[in-house]
Amino acid sequence: NNDACQVFVTRYLAELDDRMKHYENELSNKKNQFSDSIQTIETFVQENLTPIRLYYEYQIAVVEYNYYDRVLELEYLQHSPAHYQVS
Repeated sequence: NNDACQVFVTRYLAELDDRMKHYENELSNKKNQFSDSIQTIETFVQENLTPIRLYYEYQIAVVEYNYYDRVLELEYLQHSPAHYQVS
């Protein structure tokens, strides 16, 4: 009777060990798939952010240009230019 219990427990532990190895393999595969997905997402985001970044950099450059243009205009007008110089 004791031998039968020991055989049962040994077999059950072996079965649990096999299951554990199976689940560890599945987990490893999922991690690898997830890692590949992360790289794909990062690449996609980087490639698609470039046009947006360039657009906003352009908009900022336009605002800065208009600002400095207006500053120069106001400085020029402070010197009381003649009418023909303003046109």
